[in-house]
Amino acid sequence: MPVNTDGLLPCLHSLTTRQLLAIKRDGVTSLISTAGDCDSCEQGQAPRLQERLSSINQALNQRGLDPLNHGPLQAAKWHRLYLALNRDRGSEAAPTGRRQWLLGGWSAAVGRASPHPAADDEWASPGTLIPRGREGQILPWGPVIDPLACTGCDACIHVCPEQAIRLEEQPAAYRILPEACSGCRLCSDVCAAGAVQVARWAAATTERLALRQGRCAACGTSFHVPDNGSRVSSLCPVCNQGNNYRGLFQVLPD
Repeated sequence: MPVNTDGLLPCLHSLTTRQLLAIKRDGVTSLISTAGDCDSCEQGQAPRLQERLSSINQALNQRGLDPLNHGPLQAAKWHRLYLALNRDRGSEAAPTGRRQWLLGGWSAAVGRASPHPAADDEWASPGTLIPRGREGQILPWGPVIDPLACTGCDACIHVCPEQAIRLEEQPAAYRILPEACSGCRLCSDVCAAGAVQVARWAAATTERLALRQGRCAACGTSFHVPDNGSRVSSLCPVCNQGNNYRGLFQVLPD
């Protein structure tokens, strides 16, 4: 989302959770904005800034941190404040065209933090920009694995760009780090068993899902499945699903 040095952006509601958490971490305590008629705008049907701030402030409150405040102003008042801030900073006056400043914007009215998240934060997972806190406190995203549906195929750990789901070798287990999750949902998309879901603003738990080892009686490969209390199958997930091992052993004619 392009934001110029004066803190203007095309749509107020295009500020992401990641960007809001980044500017909060950098010292911004309040946002002052103006906007047009969001109800009549096509973009206004998407999740709005107020919804994101509500969830963020709930998480901050759980950790005993001050909220990120938001003060909407009428366009004329916002414009006067905008010009005053630019004058205090010694910058050139902003274009005063009505359309330009009615599009909406945000500016740090308290503090002198930069309006831009740092470059390193551009692709940072939102959960890394907020203190981890205690177990049970919410984070922006978090993968959840159903141990009864999971087949132990490891597809989720191979596609996760943030390593929010990891495989531990000794003892074998899936380790889930919700603060690392970016919410891309690749893990959920790739899971053929539908065992992985990505929860939004859910209670954070560093989950360790224990795995049980086995060796397939058909193809001979080693495999692992979640230790959910049931008996481990003698077949690996691939052979168990389609008896594919029958195609591995064929006597071909000369």
